[in-house]
Amino acid sequence: MKKIYFKLILISILFFLILTSSFAQTAKQLYEQGQALLSEKDYAEAVNKFEEAVKKDPGNLLYLNGLGEAYYYTNEFGKGIEVFEQVKSKALPLVSYYFYGMSLLKSGRADDAIAAFEELKKFKKTARNLALADQGLGLCYFEKKDLNKSEEYFKSSANNDPLLPKNHLYLGRILLNRNEFLKAEEEFRIELQIPSDDLDATKAEIASILVDYGMKLINEGKLKEGEDMIQSSGKYDSTVAKNGLIQAYTKEADILISSGKKNEAREKLLKAIELDPANQELQTKLSSVKGNDLMKYIPFVGGGILGVIILFVIIIIIVKASKKKPASTPAEVPAPAPGFEEDVPTEVIQGEGTSAGEEVTGMVSEKPMPEISLDETKFKETAGEPVSEEEPSPAPEISVTTEEGASLKDILAKHLNDPASVEKVKNLLIENPGHIDGFKYLSKFYIDNNKSEELSSITGPFVIINNETKELGTKVLEFAMKKISDIRPIAGILNNLYIQNNEVEKAVMLNKRLFDEHLESEVNNLKNNLKKLLELDKKNIKIHYLFYEIYKFTKEEKMMNLEKQIIDKLKAK
Repeated sequence: MKKIYFKLILISILFFLILTSSFAQTAKQLYEQGQALLSEKDYAEAVNKFEEAVKKDPGNLLYLNGLGEAYYYTNEFGKGIEVFEQVKSKALPLVSYYFYGMSLLKSGRADDAIAAFEELKKFKKTARNLALADQGLGLCYFEKKDLNKSEEYFKSSANNDPLLPKNHLYLGRILLNRNEFLKAEEEFRIELQIPSDDLDATKAEIASILVDYGMKLINEGKLKEGEDMIQSSGKYDSTVAKNGLIQAYTKEADILISSGKKNEAREKLLKAIELDPANQELQTKLSSVKGNDLMKYIPFVGGGILGVIILFVIIIIIVKASKKKPASTPAEVPAPAPGFEEDVPTEVIQGEGTSAGEEVTGMVSEKPMPEISLDETKFKETAGEPVSEEEPSPAPEISVTTEEGASLKDILAKHLNDPASVEKVKNLLIENPGHIDGFKYLSKFYIDNNKSEELSSITGPFVIINNETKELGTKVLEFAMKKISDIRPIAGILNNLYIQNNEVEKAVMLNKRLFDEHLESEVNNLKNNLKKLLELDKKNIKIHYLFYEIYKFTKEEKMMNLEKQIIDKLKAK
């Protein structure tokens, strides 16, 4: 008995220790657990942890912001707003304004949300926060039906942070509302090039936008256009497209029933059932539609009756004609006037070498066929095909141009300096070496962190894509020359770009800087660079001066004397 009591006491002590250890969790530990659960997308459990943390430390604004964010993800927007307003009453700058603004927007308070996003721009001016604030403002103005203002904010957000998801998706949605489908498709294509933790979710959202727009067209009576739009969503997400088509066919059936077109309505319902055979609601709707099937036979019956009538009329005409009296003998044909007598042959004489009924060639003059140009546009015109004023070239995977009139420094200043994003952007550039925004983002990071080798590795492939990227790559390297301490890895690329563009003076100044800062390590590269420049401009005295100084350094007396003679001749001229 004593042993049993002893065991019970031990178990009780252990149970008590477990309970006390759980109660002993600090508010900070609970907050950290809540953050981890948010990253794992276990939002309901995250709410529990944050609520416990707030109970233990009600005045901690960090814990309150975490709880408000968790409420946003569990769609408890009202609770989130209350929490954020507690923080706001204590310290305006410390509010998590992005989630506060989004909670207000989801609660139908667009104007209050606009004020919250403006506060985010006021108190937290990092590039990322500015991009988030502009995206939130774009959503607010879209909700208020101000598409122009909404578009401005989404574009501004994309400029502040080219890798922030959803901006191009939202721009595509605006373009759809303006019936600019091809431009919307281009924005969706750009969106899918941005690194994302859940690309499938992005595709599903694009498909849903297309389905919504297709249903809008169907509700406007544009059944074929709406159906085609929903069909097009299938290339992004087949499940969303299938559900959208079921919805579309059902709606089209309702419209056709109200128009008295029951047979067509039945066809739409049959298509919907084919996609979802187990849908009892569709089966019930189909059985309730009594078709007027006899209507489809009316054209055939009517055609048959008309044919009988026509046949009857023809028979009557023939019978009447047969009862007519024989025609009288025709009067004599007057003889031709004197002087105009003609011999009328009584037989048909066959032409030599031809038989009766054979076609005689060479007798009919044929018009020459119009000359058809091999030029594609003219060829289409000749063939009668519609020709657009310009044949569009295939769109590149990414086509984002740099801002007109903005200096490179201004452009780069807008981008983040976030080391965590570097790997994503590098992978993006490996797959899409001509991705302009990705290059701008990553080159900014490398310049700020004095990484000339890395900048050289991404700029080499980038500048050979096309003229647009070559121009931007040149500007980035020129900007880097002012910021990076060791210019050697990028100098070779920049020198070649100058040579390609016949910009001899710029190349000479670049090599002068290499000479001044890195002569000892770059002497051979300098010689090669200057030889290439001499091929472009043999009489450039600056190039010969540099050669002269290099030969002095390498102690090549013969070459030094030769360069001295050339310099003297050029000076004399």
